[in-house]
Amino acid sequence: MPVGSFKYPASRSGGVDRHHPIIILLVILLAITLLGVARTSPRVAELERGIAEEQRIGAELFNQNQDLIAANLQMRERLIGLAENLTQVASDAQACLDRLPNTTRIAPRNRIGFQDLNVGATAVVIRAADVTPGLIGPTGSMRPLLDEGVVVLELPVAEPTDLFPGDIVIYELNTTRVIHRIVGLGYDSDGWYAIAKGDNNLLPDPEKVRFAQVRGVVGGIIY
Repeated sequence: MPVGSFKYPASRSGGVDRHHPIIILLVILLAITLLGVARTSPRVAELERGIAEEQRIGAELFNQNQDLIAANLQMRERLIGLAENLTQVASDAQACLDRLPNTTRIAPRNRIGFQDLNVGATAVVIRAADVTPGLIGPTGSMRPLLDEGVVVLELPVAEPTDLFPGDIVIYELNTTRVIHRIVGLGYDSDGWYAIAKGDNNLLPDPEKVRFAQVRGVVGGIIY
């Protein structure tokens, strides 16, 4: 045999085992793989824990979102109910206003003319019969025309036909003197009546004013 030559070992069958280096290489690769898996196992476990935590957080957020959706639906139903109630209230209020008499402010009828005034250097004389001065109280129902401390000149009224819408009448209601403007006149089974309202009040007085209650009508205002 020449020097430096190599002879493969014979196999059990008498031949040469040419796969021996490949087997060794496969064993080495398997060992490397197993070593790598062993090293990455903690990282895999950590990733799995992270994924589990994210899933838990996602489930909590989902549940919270469902709760918010349910709360929003309840709020929407309540808002719809409130809107329906407000619509009904507005309709009822409009119906009440439609049943009220015309409360457009009308100027009172003139009762003292310019010729009835005598203005002197030291006095002003008004020629009118049975004039009674009156002082406005602090109710504020006739603001801004009449406020507390304003003096009014009360004139007598002989009969209902002497009163007109727009007149400011003085009438008694349960021993209280009321000074309000006439916004409506009418007749019913009890006879003549007036509807009175304070200029600063939203609604007319609750009761009809009968002529027997009327004590006079405002003929002048002194500020």
